[in-house]
Amino acid sequence: MFFASLFSLLCLPSENWAAGNKYIRSFATYIGGTEWENIRGVTVDRKGYIYITGGTNSADYPRTFGPAHQSGTPGTCVAVSCSDIFVTKFTPDGQSILWSRLIGTTGHDRAYGIKYHEVGGVGYLLLYGRMGRNYPMTPGVFQTQFKGPDYGGGGYGYQNGFVGKLNPSTGDINWISYVGTDTLVRNADVDELGNVYIITGYAPVGSTAEPSPCAPSVSGCVPWYNKFGGSAYPNPIGNRDAVILKISADGTSVMWATYYGGTGSEDPSGGIAVDRSTKEVLIMMQSNSTGLATSGIFSQGDSYHGGITDFLLAKFNSAGTSRLWSGYLGGSGDEWYGCKNIMVEQSTGNVIIAAPTRSSDFPTTLGAYRTSPGGGLGNSFVSKISADGKTLIASTYISGNSTMSNVEGFELNSRGEVVIGFGLESTSNFPVTADAFQSAFQGTRNGAIAVLSSDLTRLIYSTYYGNGYDGFRALAVDSNDNIVAAGDSTSGSFPTYRAYDSTRNISSTRYWSGGYNVDGVIVKFSLSTGVTTPSPHE
Repeated sequence: MFFASLFSLLCLPSENWAAGNKYIRSFATYIGGTEWENIRGVTVDRKGYIYITGGTNSADYPRTFGPAHQSGTPGTCVAVSCSDIFVTKFTPDGQSILWSRLIGTTGHDRAYGIKYHEVGGVGYLLLYGRMGRNYPMTPGVFQTQFKGPDYGGGGYGYQNGFVGKLNPSTGDINWISYVGTDTLVRNADVDELGNVYIITGYAPVGSTAEPSPCAPSVSGCVPWYNKFGGSAYPNPIGNRDAVILKISADGTSVMWATYYGGTGSEDPSGGIAVDRSTKEVLIMMQSNSTGLATSGIFSQGDSYHGGITDFLLAKFNSAGTSRLWSGYLGGSGDEWYGCKNIMVEQSTGNVIIAAPTRSSDFPTTLGAYRTSPGGGLGNSFVSKISADGKTLIASTYISGNSTMSNVEGFELNSRGEVVIGFGLESTSNFPVTADAFQSAFQGTRNGAIAVLSSDLTRLIYSTYYGNGYDGFRALAVDSNDNIVAAGDSTSGSFPTYRAYDSTRNISSTRYWSGGYNVDGVIVKFSLSTGVTTPSPHE
């Protein structure tokens, strides 16, 4: 009786209660050492093995092989500077680590994403993010030399984007390379041949956006400037432009590259996605430039609609020589990115976007799940745009009265439903379904998972998860439509279950940027087949 009352008070149902739901919690675990961890990417292979990545300040992060922690002396560095990349492989049940390694320099290193893919039946892990100077890049890759700026704010120091591939069976590095002159690669995608598509940034010397130590006029500064010849946009235009790259599967060459931007500034961190049937490339970035929309496009007008920036979407042909269409998406407030905010619906070529917004007039469509925001400063949206860019097929808010509602990764399941991970702050009315695992907000920040119908008219499943300062920063869906969400937690009572590690490990008083000392957390929800759950709106 006591335990039943305790579960009721916490709004965390027992596993017996949850067993009748559409989604059943399979496991929930901490992962980390005595300093902080920041999980930013998760992926699942065809057998259900789980891979996570991000950054760690812990010298004692669980590691099975490879170099020890490289980034200074944990506990003595300012802000976020003592961070190495971690990559860890879990069994599908979350009970065991099969391998785990660190990748790093003496500076700040962090991965922002990881993606499992196969070429000819052979698996690979695509890894990308930011890295400090002097990492021994693989001989023969397209950029062995560090070319990034000093990004001193918050203690990052010298930073450069990177990309690489790992062997998912062993964790060994197949190849790794620096990328361009920007500080990071936040998003990347891969086609069925293993070729890699990256969006990063370029700011000329003297730019007020983010000064770069290199310029196109500097001979040999960036190895692929000769690849811009014949591209859609061979020269940069504004204060900061996007750079879009196609890289060979083995990392040895840049197959094509193009700039894209206007006379203002573009932040290219929103995302990139490739249509695997046509090899056409979709990008999404923040923009305050005007005049970049093509005629007959889904958006209204040829300018961003207000706030600091809107999203600018664009589609390029498979050779990078032509822009097919481009348009603005946003309202009178601000739109911004989390991580992985754009996807291609491979069966149709339609484009799906999920991201945060502060606009109360963000464009929605008739019959959408929610046509008005939930209140507060932080709302999120999901939109679907036709492959030819002409039609806003569906668009909905998905939010409550949160002060911050970050979309941190989304995927499509086998039915075309949109599965989204969130980090929510200070909300009381985020929409949850009747079968939610956790129906009420706990603490000051919670993770959340939501599943929307493919036409964006129904909320199929939604739940909070957490009870302290917790949030999801990455999400994956496996071949059986099971959901894996990963992020971080400051709570010593994060609701674990069948955990690899049920105890928060942090013993340090050193904090992650923002004032929180966090461990990594992973939660898996398995689909309970044969159970239907009606939407609250049905």
